[in-house]
Parts: sequence; structure tokens; C-alpha cells
Amino acid sequence: MQGSGNLGAAAPYIETFGVAKGAAAKVFSLIDRVPIINTLSEEGVCPSELKGIITFKDVHFEYPSRSDVKVLKGFNLTINEGEKVAFVGSSGCGKSTCVQLIQRFYDPQQGQILLDGMDIKYLNVAWLRRQIGVVGQEPVLFQTSIAENIKMGHEDATRRDIIEAAGVANARDFIGKLPELVNEGPNSQVVRSKE
Repeated sequence: MQGSGNLGAAAPYIETFGVAKGAAAKVFSLIDRVPIINTLSEEGVCPSELKGIITFKDVHFEYPSRSDVKVLKGFNLTINEGEKVAFVGSSGCGKSTCVQLIQRFYDPQQGQILLDGMDIKYLNVAWLRRQIGVVGQEPVLFQTSIAENIKMGHEDATRRDIIEAAGVANARDFIGKLPELVNEGPNSQVVRSKE
């Protein structure tokens, strides 16, 4: 008698348990999913020498979430060693997409992207991304020192590397003019970014 009473009291919550079970299944499927482009994988080639010649060969691409919109249709381009190239065009024409494809955030549906003649699909993803420096259209500074922000691109960077990177980015003079200087070691002043 008492058991059936408890079962009756639990009846209104059975639907909630079912919804929770369905939601948990979705979460666990995401956790268990093996990504096609695995940044943690040790697999792939890590060339010892790199010239930096990038070639797009008949690349076709559409984003998985918008498969009806063809972003690249047979795109061909070669960027030679030391060459400076600018992608110019209206919003949605594929400028950022090309950079994301080089970084292997996505793979093209058709065609190849080559680095020094080797398809980037065969390169180690983590190694490939360490070879590339990207500054987005809207750069973000984390709430820490400028030096620590620069180091996020290369954790083993020395103080000299950080100063050189700031110089190459044409930011050394700008950084020196920032008001909040903080000592981070003997005879070193590193600027903290503002909130």
C-alpha cells in the first residue's frame, strides 16, 4: 500500500526524468564524439624545414551549418614564400574562410590546400597551427600583462622574444606609452592591459 502511494507521488516527475535522460544523452554524445580534425592527436607529419608556400587547388567549401551557401567554388591561389597577400571583398565572400581552412578549423569538401607541396591534411594539426600567427579583425586582450598576452601565442617565449614580437607588430612604442607599468622581475617593466 505504501509502495503504491510512493509510486503515485513520483508519477508527475516521470516526464521530467525522461527529459533529463534525453538531455544527458545529447551531452554524453558530444563528450564522446571524436573530432574529424583532432588537435590533440600525435599523428601527422611535422616537417623540419618550412618555406611557407601555400596553394589552394580547386577548393570548394560550404559551412556544415549552412550547406546551401557555397562559400568557395573552385578557388585557386598560390602564395609564394615571403609574398604578402591581401584578401579583399564583401562580407561573406570567403576571406576569413580561407584563413580558417589554412589553420584546419575546417577541411574543404573538394580540392586541396598545400603547404610547400604537401596536403595540410597530412600535417600534424598542432604543429601546423604553431607555424601560423593570426591577428583577427577585432583583437582581444586578456586581463593580464601585455607580455602574458603575447606569450599566449608561444608559451616558451623569452623576454627578448616578447619584445621582438611587439616590435614586429609595430606595438613597442604604443606599449611603452601605456600608463600602468608593473615590475615583473629584476629591471623589467611590463605593461598591464586596461580592463
